[in-house]
Amino acid sequence: MATSSQPQTRSGRGSSWEAPLQQWLRPHLPAIAARLGLTRYRADLDLIGVSPETLALRKVAFGLLGLAFPPVLATALGFANQPPSGRLCPRFPACLDELPPTTPLPTLRTRMANERALGISFIYAAQTWRQLVICYGEDEARTLFGLTNNVVVFGGGKDGHFYREISDLVGTTRVTRTSYNTGRGGSGRTTAGEDTPILRPEEIRQLPEGKALVIAENARPLIAKLHRCIDGKAGKRLLADQGAARDRVSRARGQTISPTARTTAAVAVAQQMDLHATTAPGSHNSPRGR
Repeated sequence: MATSSQPQTRSGRGSSWEAPLQQWLRPHLPAIAARLGLTRYRADLDLIGVSPETLALRKVAFGLLGLAFPPVLATALGFANQPPSGRLCPRFPACLDELPPTTPLPTLRTRMANERALGISFIYAAQTWRQLVICYGEDEARTLFGLTNNVVVFGGGKDGHFYREISDLVGTTRVTRTSYNTGRGGSGRTTAGEDTPILRPEEIRQLPEGKALVIAENARPLIAKLHRCIDGKAGKRLLADQGAARDRVSRARGQTISPTARTTAAVAVAQQMDLHATTAPGSHNSPRGR
């Protein structure tokens, strides 16, 4: 569970899916934004550098991800039932980045409890604990958290209550304290034991970038040092390959017919066939189905 989001991570994630989806939905984004009631906040959104069309695009994208989740898992479950062992090997990782915006996923709790025994691993991420509570409710969010085998917590968050709960989950350690007293009657020594948290809440919050607290099942917690996949020589090669792939996709899209041209051609063909289609499908002026 991620409790902070780095700017470079957010920009990289946005460009990965917004560009192709925006090209597909560009003609319809103003109408979608108006239907969602986002255009009335255009002046306020301009202050933070976000347009209503961008928010509409993200709502549509997260909705599509939520619709695609059940069929993908159903396909993986079908493959898990084929081998004699009744489970996938190697395991199928179901990665749900930014889980709260993709809600509702009402079957996620049941699938996590049952299908992980069939070789399906669920990997989900949320920027804050309160996001999960708002989207799923307190009881459902705690059930998901309880079903999670391995928890990864990053620093930089501002939810003190969540960090206190993580500190309690990490546990305490017994510390022996010795005090010495001296006086006219002589000197003495007193030894006492005290239980102190292994990691205090503020220490978890102050974890630097590149490190994270890992709580894995019944193992002792540890602070892991992380390496980004785009660091080092291998990361430079990965970025170069990504840039080359994007250039190939851009050149291929430049040779294809745009969605607007396809829609216009389809309307023209419909008019020639006397199908009474006078405007693009999906617009407010298009005739109802007859």
